[in-house]
Amino acid sequence: MTILLRGGTVITQDSDRRVFRGDVFIQDGVIIHIEEKCSRVADVVIDARDKIVIPGIINSHVHLGESVYMPMIASRLPLDEYLQQTESLASRNSKYVEGSRDIVAGYTLAQHVRSGVTTLAGGRTAAVAERYGVRNVSGYMLMNYGKLGKYSTGIEEQFENELRMHSSSLTSHALFIHSLATVGPSELSVAQKLLDRHPECRLMAHIAETRDIVTRVREHYGSSELDTLDRYGFLNDRFLAVHACYLAPSELRRLRDSGAYVAHCLTSNMASSSRTLDRQDMSALGDARVLATDGVVTSGTFSLLEEASYGYRYHNRYAAQDWLTAQQVLDEITIKPAKALGLDGITGSIEVGKRADIVVLDLGVTTSIDSAVRQLIHYAQTVSIQTVIIDGAIVLFE
Repeated sequence: MTILLRGGTVITQDSDRRVFRGDVFIQDGVIIHIEEKCSRVADVVIDARDKIVIPGIINSHVHLGESVYMPMIASRLPLDEYLQQTESLASRNSKYVEGSRDIVAGYTLAQHVRSGVTTLAGGRTAAVAERYGVRNVSGYMLMNYGKLGKYSTGIEEQFENELRMHSSSLTSHALFIHSLATVGPSELSVAQKLLDRHPECRLMAHIAETRDIVTRVREHYGSSELDTLDRYGFLNDRFLAVHACYLAPSELRRLRDSGAYVAHCLTSNMASSSRTLDRQDMSALGDARVLATDGVVTSGTFSLLEEASYGYRYHNRYAAQDWLTAQQVLDEITIKPAKALGLDGITGSIEVGKRADIVVLDLGVTTSIDSAVRQLIHYAQTVSIQTVIIDGAIVLFE
């Protein structure tokens, strides 16, 4: 199948951050030509004039199944209370919660795609993402109690089975440590063994989300979270730390220097934690940070694009000029999470040879080449999105 996107303002997100007005030609899921004017004939022609064309948005941390709790739980709770309530609801309504997960996960996935997400990462995403043709990094959950405790028995066998069951080109795999406070040395040793065996797999973990978790981990292991991770060989460029709200700037620099990334979940942290990353923290991380929504119950949104717009305003509040630029924010939802997830060879930018993960938006305002990125971050909303293409397949078209 061939697709021609004609006449759009194309924000490539390539190494030069090139923006131009022209055409993008796709053949069999691959970007073949990026030109000011393409003369090729295509099976499908999409008129992108007066619209913005961007790489597909990459949400590096989501909880698809937790949307089941939306009608049952308040959205603004301290993390410990939120986890206690979800555990209680899961134990009292186990058939409903587990039986509804696939339906809810599918609904949540559809909302993310509707908001321009073409790749997402989180716990147990493979089955539903493959069903609907969405690129994903599926985390095998490690948590040795409660609703996810069953995944911490026979970890090797279960994980290998997961790799066999979900071998689609759209799916990459990871181990997902719910928290160092909810696993022990035996689980970490198995994780180390599996990551050595499967160098293509990543590691994701909630890290230093609350002050209480930091204290519990130190009591549990006799060392800090970063020292514990380092002892098992996890501090490297295959590691995505989520939250990191209570790491000191020196610890954030240590993460950055190891090659790891941090997923910054701003609105979720504002609802369920007692702090979020500030400018000093962001500066310490440098380029090693990406934006993510987390679960909708805590963040209140499915839209990473709208989260990015809010984050841009939040981190620039009271500033006479941009401290965080619109370009940096766009990087944090496209090319940088692609790098963090090991997918930058196939997605995250519009470049010849990459898979066609592309979004077309109509901002409803006149857009120039020079102002396209800033206008995107300022004005884009979910309703702006008109076309979503994943791996060369049109999954949304208005």
